[in-house]
Amino acid sequence: VERHRIATAERDRQALIDAVIAEAPDAIELVDRETLRFVEVNATSCRMLGYSREEMLGMRVSDVQAAMTPDQLAAIVQGIADSGSAQFENSHRRKDGTVMDVRGNGRAIRQNERDYLVGIWRDISAEKAAAAQIRKLSLAIEQSPNSIVITDLDCRIEYVNDPFTRNTGYARDAVLGKNPRLLKSGKTP
Repeated sequence: VERHRIATAERDRQALIDAVIAEAPDAIELVDRETLRFVEVNATSCRMLGYSREEMLGMRVSDVQAAMTPDQLAAIVQGIADSGSAQFENSHRRKDGTVMDVRGNGRAIRQNERDYLVGIWRDISAEKAAAAQIRKLSLAIEQSPNSIVITDLDCRIEYVNDPFTRNTGYARDAVLGKNPRLLKSGKTP
């Protein structure tokens, strides 16, 4: 009876771990270090890349990675093997040919006398697109010939561009944290 209870508890524990991995919000992949073939993948990895589990298990890492040369990929793998883990950004190619930017973590593990890599990654395409948009807007603000003042919700100045400092005579450090009403102080034309 005790043996049955322990076996049931172990099966339940393993089923819970399997469910957590299968439905994790990040892609999780187990890769054979020698062949760089996928040994196991979770549902998130399949969904984000557009492949079935069976398709992915027949593929190599190089089949989905879209930015690294074979030498760069080998260097990342070697770095993970040497240090035990690594963080990196890369691009993955989906089944439909589209490319997504990813941020990943890799870890080396040894199980049953075999070396594996565990990869956990997420799609950062939207994050990268937003950062690019912010860079464009920042450049437009910096290059504008007009004075630009950005305040927080409490009307404290958080940013002024160079034309503001030229047009008002105020140094940037003198106005940060102040209310824009200082411009109507009567101390400047």
